[in-house]
Amino acid sequence: MARDNQLGSWAAAALVRLANAQRFQGHLNDAEQPLQEAMQILRQSSQPRIEALANSTLASLMSQEHLWDKVAEPAQAALDYYKKNGFSEGATGAGVLLVRTERDKGRYKQALEDGNTLLSLVGQSGLPASEIQAEETVGTVYLALEQYPDALAHFQRAERLANTDRLRSYEAFDCGTTLWRLGRYAESEAMIERASADSTLLPSVGESRVESLLSQQKYGPALKLAQQVIARSPDMVADRKLDLEQDEVVAEAHLRMKPQALAGLAAYVAPDPTNANPADEAQAKLAAAEVYLATGMNQQARDAANRERHVAFSQDRMR
Repeated sequence: MARDNQLGSWAAAALVRLANAQRFQGHLNDAEQPLQEAMQILRQSSQPRIEALANSTLASLMSQEHLWDKVAEPAQAALDYYKKNGFSEGATGAGVLLVRTERDKGRYKQALEDGNTLLSLVGQSGLPASEIQAEETVGTVYLALEQYPDALAHFQRAERLANTDRLRSYEAFDCGTTLWRLGRYAESEAMIERASADSTLLPSVGESRVESLLSQQKYGPALKLAQQVIARSPDMVADRKLDLEQDEVVAEAHLRMKPQALAGLAAYVAPDPTNANPADEAQAKLAAAEVYLATGMNQQARDAANRERHVAFSQDRMR
């Protein structure tokens, strides 16, 4: 029996590693089967540490697939085990998943509460990588709440802790995207330029620059840059391309390119409400309202704005 349990634990661990390998390569559908097989083995042979790893992997997979309602339970189970047994790195990963899910579901109060608990946990661990993850994650909650000074403070702490070129680029990007929202455009561009040293960030850098230009009402340069970024990065993630296409439509509307703006708006595929987070859904509706208003279609602008208010009211009731 003991040997069977040991063989079962080895098999489960191997299946979880396989699922993680598939997930890291972006093969999300291929990751599900080995993970489910591992879970089945673990139900028959209790191996708490491997089960925690499986739960953490499952939560990560559900998050990548935007299945927000299926993230919290395995993430919380993994977090409970890791905290109880002193595994700081595992607890940080599970805690980050939990906070991000609450943020993406619009449950900002709970996200901040759990985020502050996470910050306290990583502060005791003394692990810079965990501190960076926690500071960055809490910063994104404040960013979603449009509390930009608080968001910037957390991103700056993460940036000071960053100890590799890649991490420094990512944290510089977060700082840069927050700074232009505070109207600090020169500082923002300096940070964004630092972030562009990492080629994997170039589509994100381009999008941030486009949105900075839009916020300065520089619609011609914003439109040109959005088109260039889309053309230069054909393999960018779908969400990034949708955001840039939305930016194009907004710029065209303000440039009095009404036929192009309305055609772009009609072709724009809004975020799937079953998978999109509330911020994305609200942003799409606000962008539509801005386009209609800029093209003189006042009633349609009011209708779109009212739909966004309905989304915001629904989310307020969830907080």
